[in-house]
Amino acid sequence: MDKSSAPAQTFHTAVIGTGSSGTAVASCLSRLSECMQFNSKGLIQNNHKHTLISYSGTPCTIECSEFDFSTLDCVFICTKIYQIKTVIDQYIDKIPVSAPIILSCNGFILDILDKLILSYPTHHFRISYVDFGVSKIKDYTYKVNSSDSSFIWGSYSRSDSSEFYHSQVFPFEMKLSNYKDEFTRISFIFSDSCIRHNCNKWIFNTCLNSLCTYHDCRTNGEVLNYSEELKQVFDETFNLSKILFKKYQLQTDSDSLFKGLLSLIERTFLNQNSMVSDILEHRHSENDYLAGMSRQDPQSFPLLSKIYSYISKLDANSN
Repeated sequence: MDKSSAPAQTFHTAVIGTGSSGTAVASCLSRLSECMQFNSKGLIQNNHKHTLISYSGTPCTIECSEFDFSTLDCVFICTKIYQIKTVIDQYIDKIPVSAPIILSCNGFILDILDKLILSYPTHHFRISYVDFGVSKIKDYTYKVNSSDSSFIWGSYSRSDSSEFYHSQVFPFEMKLSNYKDEFTRISFIFSDSCIRHNCNKWIFNTCLNSLCTYHDCRTNGEVLNYSEELKQVFDETFNLSKILFKKYQLQTDSDSLFKGLLSLIERTFLNQNSMVSDILEHRHSENDYLAGMSRQDPQSFPLLSKIYSYISKLDANSN
């Protein structure tokens, strides 16, 4: 790791989530700071070690250290979207108000964030966008499938205009934003346009994950065999996004965004799709927060609604 790219201070981070994304984030931060990694039930992951294999094939064992929660500088929540409220309610009293809470998950999250901000107005919640791919090799072992990728996060809470935010929270976030982990090649970037990134991520996840699961595609690339449906799903998802993100007045070009989706599929062509993995391992998927957002007006989004109904039946068999 390039020490010159890391914040000068020693700081403490907690990563809640022990799947592929949480393990990748914990791996990056364990080389930078003292880091704890928890599962969604609140159990610290010190009893077994996680291994992350870099894009170049080099393995690294993640070791988490335990520390006083009151010294926490930052929290990353990398769980399923439907677990967020339970996780927040469980941990919020332990998290200092100066520690930004960065949510990283698939699905439409802004309604959840609005409710969290109303319930916990003194805390600083963040949305995020990641463009790295991580695959599970076996239990507690994951591999990074992309090089020179990013973890982008940004402001959401109105309390970010306060003097406390500018003196206590913002300086730390700017230091973390200068960090690039040389092992995973993942850069941490604070962005003022994270709502746009989050919207694009939701569109991509809804199209790719939903259609892969609908056709039982074992890799992302297989979805290209259903090119007409892919375009129809994209068109419906894009139109739905204009409703869901209406108050943010995002100006997005449909053609360039569809090209971005195709580029993502090409970059992750051989990756096993994350929602397909959930279904195969009998885990509940994020379907309600992806294609399921069409249920407010199913007649306007017929293919999305059909896909949502199909995956809901698969979810009924989950643990």
